[in-house]
Amino acid sequence: MSRTRLLKIERGALLLLVLLYSIVAYAHARLAPLTTGPDELAHYEYVNFIANQGHLPLTTTEREQAAYKSDQPPLYHLITALPAALVDTTGPPYLKRYSDNERRPLIEQTRHAWGLHNTEDEYPPYHGEILRWHIGRWVSILFGAATVVVTYGIAQGIPFLFAARQFKPTLSFSTRQELTQISLALSAAAVVAFVPRFILT
Repeated sequence: MSRTRLLKIERGALLLLVLLYSIVAYAHARLAPLTTGPDELAHYEYVNFIANQGHLPLTTTEREQAAYKSDQPPLYHLITALPAALVDTTGPPYLKRYSDNERRPLIEQTRHAWGLHNTEDEYPPYHGEILRWHIGRWVSILFGAATVVVTYGIAQGIPFLFAARQFKPTLSFSTRQELTQISLALSAAAVVAFVPRFILT
């Protein structure tokens, strides 16, 4: 098998894996009620603060407004806030927070009040705060897909994914050995891609 054909198979298989991951992750993001993910509301509030204020929380008061995830590394939240800031959230639909409800003390007897009432406003087409929330989910899918590709690159043992083949330590390997290496790298990427906790968050 020629090296060119082997490279096409390698790229095609990785592309298929990333596509499968993206489809499953998008289906979950589309169907799962808001706040299904771990600390999802807190991450949303952090993104929401940056999108509205145009900067990271700087004071103790601002950190309280940005919720308890505002002490996390901000790369994801900053990137998500860029498109989220373009969404008009001044009108409905609004998120129905437990904490906004006068009956919050009753809720806290059976369930923590840090959450949402899930309503039909969450159905597409998305608008307002609901759209801003889903932008966060879509950015998470892109981060996840990038993680799958990076995992593959690390497993391949090359400095730059899809770089010139002379950088590969397996340049003198046989086709069988290269196929084995590709299979192992794809397996590593697949394990990461389809770990339930990873794909559903």
